[in-house]
Amino acid sequence: ELRSYIKSELLLNNSNDYIIKFVRPCFNFYIDKENLFQIRSYKIDREKICPYEKKCYLNCDLFIEKEEIKLIKLKINIEDINDHKPKFKKKFYSYEFDENLSIGYRLQLEQAEDKDISEKNSIKN
Repeated sequence: ELRSYIKSELLLNNSNDYIIKFVRPCFNFYIDKENLFQIRSYKIDREKICPYEKKCYLNCDLFIEKEEIKLIKLKINIEDINDHKPKFKKKFYSYEFDENLSIGYRLQLEQAEDKDISEKNSIKN
């Protein structure tokens, strides 16, 4: 939230005298001037931004100018949500078992495809 860098009396007067912008492109983010200068984001797909990283950060530089100039370095942590459901090749599977299987017998099941899992961030069987 940018309010801490903007004098409170100017916020109360809805002054638009501030110049606030991202110095280098900070894709998917924008400054909501209608809502107390909060930084907001559009939909972010973590798998596209950091497909092979366990932790995903975006670095952005924010420029604020009124009477003085401030450059604020932002490190934005992108956390993933499970936005892709695992998918199996078939809708239903049917298995037949011998009635004399030993205790602890392991059956190999088909793996589901999960787009939320990358090579470095995968589930181990």
